[in-house]
Amino acid sequence: MLRTTLTNLLRALVILLCLREAQAALLFYDGFDYSVGEELGEFSSSTNWGNDKNPFTIVSGSLYYPGIEGTTGNRVNAKASPPNLDSVRTLDGSWIKQSSGSLYVSFILRLHGVAEIRGTGEGTSLITVSDTFNNTELLGINLLNDGTMKLGLLKYPSSGTSVSSSAFFTSGPGANLLVDGSTTYLIVAKYEWVEGATNDAVTLWVNPTSLGGGEPSGNKITTSAGGDGAGSAGRLTLCRGPNVNIDELRIGQTWAEVTPTPEPPRHWMVMVGVLACGLVVASFWITQLRRKVKERSAALVAQIQERQKVEQQRLMEQERARIAHDLHDELGADITEIGMLATRVQGDAAGGEEGRRCLEQMADKSRQMVAKLEEIVWAMDPQHDSLGALVNYFSFFADRFLGLANIKLIIDASADTASLAVDARVRHQLFLVFKEALANVVRHSGASEVHLAVHVENRALHVVVVDNGCGLQKPDPTSGAHEGIANMRRRMEKLGGQFEIAGKPNEGTTLKFSVPLDS
Repeated sequence: MLRTTLTNLLRALVILLCLREAQAALLFYDGFDYSVGEELGEFSSSTNWGNDKNPFTIVSGSLYYPGIEGTTGNRVNAKASPPNLDSVRTLDGSWIKQSSGSLYVSFILRLHGVAEIRGTGEGTSLITVSDTFNNTELLGINLLNDGTMKLGLLKYPSSGTSVSSSAFFTSGPGANLLVDGSTTYLIVAKYEWVEGATNDAVTLWVNPTSLGGGEPSGNKITTSAGGDGAGSAGRLTLCRGPNVNIDELRIGQTWAEVTPTPEPPRHWMVMVGVLACGLVVASFWITQLRRKVKERSAALVAQIQERQKVEQQRLMEQERARIAHDLHDELGADITEIGMLATRVQGDAAGGEEGRRCLEQMADKSRQMVAKLEEIVWAMDPQHDSLGALVNYFSFFADRFLGLANIKLIIDASADTASLAVDARVRHQLFLVFKEALANVVRHSGASEVHLAVHVENRALHVVVVDNGCGLQKPDPTSGAHEGIANMRRRMEKLGGQFEIAGKPNEGTTLKFSVPLDS
């Protein structure tokens, strides 16, 4: 049944791929759909951005420009601050360096204030494109407030000491920008490498008259005067200064790449690729799961030969039932939901918003399935039936899980007890309790550091998780409102173990659980 479901999903992906026209991949894209309140360059956005600065934060709601493809997530807000070119920027290597042909940059812009926007010279920098080291700018997009708010572009010689040439809009939408916190503008910039030392050209469009095809001739300015930059283009910087919102940032090699239209959906290729990868990984882990089941069954058969046959048969049935229960609980609902979403996608032949949402949900469910399969395979593998393996997996999971939340992990484990046996059932239940404990730390504590201690005393395994967060806010942590804590306590009681939790407001929380080990 699982194989049939995956086959149907792959068939649906083939249909979508056939309907999707081929196009070159963007060099870089960011819809800024990160967690609200996050500084750009921190946490989840650190995969694309670095050198985070306080003025740049993620706020709720996307910017919309008619006719351009976009998302319905969030955007980045830049607060007014003293102008500075050294600011938040794309990670070096996040997009392939360019040194020939043409480079296009597009984004949606909304202005919220005039503070820190100069009225003389080249005004205040908004965005620069440079090589992957300082003082190597090639292209700049600037705001100038000389009585009216206008946009312009700069050509740099990559010397860091001067500007080769500049041009500002004197008519059209780029010459009289509204600073009302509601009007949005589509900005497209182009850097074109031309043979010679003073021939490279830079062009800027504001609200271009056509999207998705070739370059339009209207609503643009251009300049090619002065020395060319000596470096490549490999970094984009959002400069400190004006109070603006930016969304739907794209970097590409063609006009069509950076001005995609909603028909046909331009994001489907990316989502389909992610989903296909998730399904391939899920298929691999399912194969591994079946192999581990066979290995576990073989190990149980070997034990039957050494012990009483009836007793070992009972243990085998219990193990099989546990595996079936885990598969049903962890994967059954997800597989069914993915199948239903795939059916809805096939029914949305026009490629509308409903189909895109279904694909996003399918991709998310596939990633969750892979994580759950990894945990089940680990719990079943007899090679991990030792305290050392348990501590290693606890450390691996905690480091990965807490790392995403930028929480420091300190581990204290007894090395001389690493060979002690811990069977699969106990390992799995201990992991579920441990996982719930870390989830509570991330969700509720606001901690910056977690201390994990694992040791054996009097033939019992003791695990202690201590955080420096906000502590317990209610006097009775075992009440019905604390369902997660109650679940952890029930799991430990079923193993014949103990569970304790203590903490005071603003003094962190200490969670202890222990279970007796077989002699």
